[in-house]
Amino acid sequence: MKKELTIKEARELFKSEKVFATDSGFIFNDFGKYCPNLTFVIDREFNLDENGKVISPINYIEDREVTDSFNLDLNGEAKILFGDFWRSQKGGACFRPKDAKKAKHILVRVNWGGAFKSSRGFNGNGVHDCGALYFRCASSNGGGSGCDYWILPVGYVHQYGTNVYRIDWETAHSYCARISATSKAQRAEFDHLYKSKLIAEEISRKSRAALLPALVEIDQKLGELGEYVRVSRISLDDTYFTLGYRQPMLYTSENLAFVQEFLDDETARVEQIKAERLAEQQKWEEFTPKFMSLQQRAEAVDMTITVENCKHAELYCGDERIMQKDYSYESLEAFDAKIREKEQSLEAQRRAAAKLQAEAEARAAGLPSDIRIWKRTGGRTGCSKGWVIGSDGVARERDDLFNENYRRAQRYDEGYEIWNQILPGELVIRWSKSCTAADHECEVIHRPDMLTEAQIEKVAEIQSDIDEEWRGLTGLASKKESPSIGDGWLALLV
Repeated sequence: MKKELTIKEARELFKSEKVFATDSGFIFNDFGKYCPNLTFVIDREFNLDENGKVISPINYIEDREVTDSFNLDLNGEAKILFGDFWRSQKGGACFRPKDAKKAKHILVRVNWGGAFKSSRGFNGNGVHDCGALYFRCASSNGGGSGCDYWILPVGYVHQYGTNVYRIDWETAHSYCARISATSKAQRAEFDHLYKSKLIAEEISRKSRAALLPALVEIDQKLGELGEYVRVSRISLDDTYFTLGYRQPMLYTSENLAFVQEFLDDETARVEQIKAERLAEQQKWEEFTPKFMSLQQRAEAVDMTITVENCKHAELYCGDERIMQKDYSYESLEAFDAKIREKEQSLEAQRRAAAKLQAEAEARAAGLPSDIRIWKRTGGRTGCSKGWVIGSDGVARERDDLFNENYRRAQRYDEGYEIWNQILPGELVIRWSKSCTAADHECEVIHRPDMLTEAQIEKVAEIQSDIDEEWRGLTGLASKKESPSIGDGWLALLV
């Protein structure tokens, strides 16, 4: 099928203002950087495709049989357009597209260059000696990409070594007949499909009234679902209706069944979403009090718990979100652990600061500092150990361990145990034993002005543990049994 275009429609088709009307059709001056700089002469009637849209007559096709028959090194991606070429009275190059069987010439467009392509087109030297009726190299400013435009006679064959070409009428007749037949068959198929489309559209318009109530009802139900989630809606026109962003559909029972099925699927989806949201709401109501019970502890360590979102609770430290969890007992434990970790960190900082303050005061009061007592408890010779016991009866951990033999310090926890500063009220004692048969040596390094009952009990406990550990052991060489620790430190302290 064909259609006559107005000048406005023709300019829209060719996307150019350089289209002008003539008595029989249009002329299109296709001039520009990558254009062929030809004046196309176009008939007023244009072929239509299967949807009734206009097909441009300037439609290059790829056909290797034709381009290979030229026997030219085109050096690029070649496409062709059949038609007639001539020069106007003013010397302008003109070209009228035609069916391949009626055409005298072939317009060849060769795309070349660009990123990752080695093709560079024809070098231009001797182009007219090849018999080309027209040639133009339309390239970029840097010459890295462009198009070559050739116009050659139908049946053209280049003969290397001479400045002449020949016309292969047999080959030309073959490919012209084939391309013309293909084009004709395509136009016939387009005509058939377009006529079928027109008939279907006419039936659709007649069926619209019968199907409209059902479609309106479906659309209303979709609108109700839209209160919960975003869904596609139906738009109704005279010939077609559309569902969301889908392709327009004709008014047919099949398309009605499709949108009904779509409604059923969306209804099921919304019901599932409702159930999920209800479950989330119930879980939120169940766990909100549990999470908020941690809020007071969280705020005490500069942290905040938020439960505004129904899907998850959030834990912030200042303005930084450090945890986001769904509502579950595992998440509750994770929040509690994170708060506890911060509490322990702050408590450790507080104790460290208090210890530094206490050490400074003790140092100013003249109490002993840099106490170093050798520790070895992994054998039966050269054993030694020290304790610093506070007034509460608790042995304070050392501040450091020093041993030039790093391996023994790491593997056996052996070396000098160091207490940087003895604090008020602390008792410092030392135990050593040279071998199994040797006596226990108990030494008081520092004694506070007043011993507490808790310190005496701790010393008695240490003595008892040492005595129990060595009781009944005999020396390897002397075969003598280890003596009892006796009164040990208690004889010195009480």
